[in-house]
Amino acid sequence: MFEVSKSSIRTVTKETNNELQATDAIFIHETNLSGEAKQILVRHPISHGKIMQGKVISNAAAIKRLIGLNNSHTSQKQRQNSTLKSSFLDERIIAQNSEYVAFYCQRAPRTIWTSVEENLSFTISCPSLVFIYSKSSKNLNVYAYLQGGRPKPETMLYHVPFMNISNTGNVCTGSMKLPRTWGQGSVDTIVNSFFNSRFTHSNYRSLGSDIYDMSYSNLEYLGRLASSQKRMKKADLIPYELLSETLGRFR
Repeated sequence: MFEVSKSSIRTVTKETNNELQATDAIFIHETNLSGEAKQILVRHPISHGKIMQGKVISNAAAIKRLIGLNNSHTSQKQRQNSTLKSSFLDERIIAQNSEYVAFYCQRAPRTIWTSVEENLSFTISCPSLVFIYSKSSKNLNVYAYLQGGRPKPETMLYHVPFMNISNTGNVCTGSMKLPRTWGQGSVDTIVNSFFNSRFTHSNYRSLGSDIYDMSYSNLEYLGRLASSQKRMKKADLIPYELLSETLGRFR
C-alpha cells in the first residue's frame, strides 16, 4: 500500500462570464514504497466548488490536460514548446534519475541472432524484459519477468537466458548502436539494437544451469523454444531479485 508523505496541488480553471471557475484539481502525491520516494498524479473533478473523487492519471495525461488550457491566450510558440516537451515522455519508462533510465518491453515474438561457430537465428516467444541504461557510461543491464504489461516494484526479475549477459545482468554491448544522448526514440533504439545484435558467448558464471553457463546448451535451448513456439517456463529460469531491489542499486 502506498504511504502518502506529502502532496501538492495544481488547479485547472476556465473563464466563465469573465470570472475564473475551477474545473479540475490535480494532486501530486509523493509516496514511499519500500523506502523509495515516488510521485503519482491524481485528477479530481470540481463540482459546485467541491473536489470530487479522483483517479490516478499518467504524466502524459496531466501534461496533455495542462497544454489544453487557455489555448486562445497562449501563443503559437508557447504551444509548440509545450508539445515538444511532452513528446519526450515514453510510457515504457519505469523510473529514471540523472544517470539511469529503466524501461520495459512486453513479451513478444523475437528473432535472436547467434554467432558461436556459425551464424544461426531463432524466432522465439521472448518474455517481457526490463532494461536499465546508463546515460553517461552507456552500460546496459537487462532482466526478464514472466508477466505481461508494466512491471510493479514487487515483480520478480529473472536472469535472461541469452548469451553476452553477466551474472549482474550487464550486457556485453560489443557493436550495439546506443544513443549518444537520451531523447525521443531512445527506448526503441536500445531495444532494436539489443535484438539486432549477435549473441556470441556465455558470460554467465556458475549459475547452476547449462542453458545459462554453456554456449552450446543455450543454442539447444533456443532451438527447442523456436521449434515449440512455447513461452519460457518458470522452472527453466533463475530468479534474480525484485524490481524494487534492482532499481535501488542504480543511484
